[in-house]
Amino acid sequence: DAAEAVAAALAPPGQIATLILPADVCWLDADGPADPITPTAKGAPDEAAVNGAAKLLAEHKDDPGSVVLLLGGNVCRAADLEAASRISNATGAKLLADTFPTRIERGAGRPDIDPLAYLAEFVEMQLAGARHIVLVGCPEPVSFFAYPGKASRLVPDGCTVHTLAEASDDCTAALGAVADLVSQAVHLGDGLGKRGSKVGLRLARRVTSDLVAEQLRSEEHTSELQSH
Repeated sequence: DAAEAVAAALAPPGQIATLILPADVCWLDADGPADPITPTAKGAPDEAAVNGAAKLLAEHKDDPGSVVLLLGGNVCRAADLEAASRISNATGAKLLADTFPTRIERGAGRPDIDPLAYLAEFVEMQLAGARHIVLVGCPEPVSFFAYPGKASRLVPDGCTVHTLAEASDDCTAALGAVADLVSQAVHLGDGLGKRGSKVGLRLARRVTSDLVAEQLRSEEHTSELQSH
């Protein structure tokens, strides 16, 4: 029973497991240590969700801040933040963390990320102008309590919510896959958008969007060949 409780607690995304035992376990001899039970593995990234997120981000590069990448749960560690930062640098997406993520890794060299505010009116300001919210390991933002005259659902009107990965999925792998698809914008932006050239930056974004679309078509073609 204890081994099952430990495995349940360690199952993604991590949770509390309550173990209720009779009082005599305090004084009776045990048969010996129990064999450990392997926790349930994280779910693999959904290919359609990864490709859809990459396409969405690429299509909105000319409108920085219109797409919000919202990280939560255990998705604010170094690898997650680095992948999310690559996505933001390439596409202009706004990075935000859930109000109470499990842990945010800070320190020199770590990408900076702001959490959603606690009060609903401040969250509305943070999400103002967002047309799409991509969720990574967290639910959509809602108010912590119902107040008269205050919104409970904090997603802006007209904003579409997309889920890249659930909290029980391998969110790190999902972010990395999206970052690989869109990160070419960083290099193109450095080369074509020097000295703040708006024309060069627009060209870099347009070319990158075409490259992402071409890569997605290539992957779809490869999958079709493998299925045959």
